[in-house]
Amino acid sequence: MRYLVTARVRPGKEAALLAAIEAGTLADVEIAPWLDADDPDWPRPESRALHDRYHALGPFQGAPWQIVAVHSVVVGPARFNATLEQTGSKARVHFTAFARLLRSLWERAHDGLATHVRCDKHGGRHFYLDALLECLPDVWIDRGPEGPELSRYTVRGPGRRLELTLVPRADADDGLVALASIVSKAVREAWMDAFNAHWTTRVPDLRPTAGYPSDAHRFREAIEAQCQARGLHPNRWWRAR
Repeated sequence: MRYLVTARVRPGKEAALLAAIEAGTLADVEIAPWLDADDPDWPRPESRALHDRYHALGPFQGAPWQIVAVHSVVVGPARFNATLEQTGSKARVHFTAFARLLRSLWERAHDGLATHVRCDKHGGRHFYLDALLECLPDVWIDRGPEGPELSRYTVRGPGRRLELTLVPRADADDGLVALASIVSKAVREAWMDAFNAHWTTRVPDLRPTAGYPSDAHRFREAIEAQCQARGLHPNRWWRAR
């Protein structure tokens, strides 16, 4: 059985963070336009104490398994909007990102070791077979139970096998799913820290935003004039839905 995750040394810059989780370059995740030459190291001062507290916990001492790699997919606004336009569905945008992770895991499974993937349900979705066949067209997929509490599939190919389990609120009782969620949230915070720092230094008295709907429109109104003046189309910094 394999469980994947690394990183003994904390990355010191956003680029190193992305490399550690195999997420691509600064340009790939669309954070490059918001980074200034004098940006501080990562994590930024406002969140460093929290990172220091958890980093001090060290690796999983005494665990019967080892975390050997972390892989995250970062979907910036432009990629989100383009995929939404192509597929017409937020759920498809979600699955497109998930498919990239799943294909990566399928490639890792070529060594023949048992590979188990456990993750949250995608919203209220219970049936994944057609989407999985589209994601992995050259495999055999055995369909297990499909319902509100569990959707399970076995993916098979020459010399490899992958068990996929999707359950609601998987992070509530699976520490590794919770860890994956924490990693994703930390990367999102790094992205938003850079975005906020870029604009709060250019718009007087602008308060940072977490980027959620309840506050996002305030922030958009504050930066929109400058974006227009700089030729920054909303598709580059505003999700269409």
